Amino acid sequence: MRRILRMLTFATIALTMGCATPYGGSHLITAEVDLLPVPGFTLSRPDLVDKQKGVLVHGQICANGWPPFTRTHVLAQHLAANGSIIEQLEAYVYGMPDVSSSGCGYYAAETGWRLAPQDIIRIGPVLAK
Repeated sequence: MRRILRMLTFATIALTMGCATPYGGSHLITAEVDLLPVPGFTLSRPDLVDKQKGVLVHGQICANGWPPFTRTHVLAQHLAANGSIIEQLEAYVYGMPDVSSSGCGYYAAETGWRLAPQDIIRIGPVLAK
């Protein structure tokens, strides 16, 4: 009986530790994030996760039903401290509602970027026509 309790205790601790480390234990990066305002959409500040080859940009975008859209992508830009664009990429937004509906979707894009201390990430929606 003690052996079973001990095994359950260790299993619980292992699960708790695994669940308490978001993104598989990768570290979150602190950087300035500029969210571009677009009528009809709300962006939340994305998580910037340090990955082996770059940065994982993971966030949420919500639509309030107007303007209507068919598909949405998010543009992630890597900016220098002076505001010049170093690199950029588009990420598909998963889980967005149908045309003219409100709701939220999520995006994730793994970049090849490394951020310098003063670099900025700019995020904005890209609407397909």
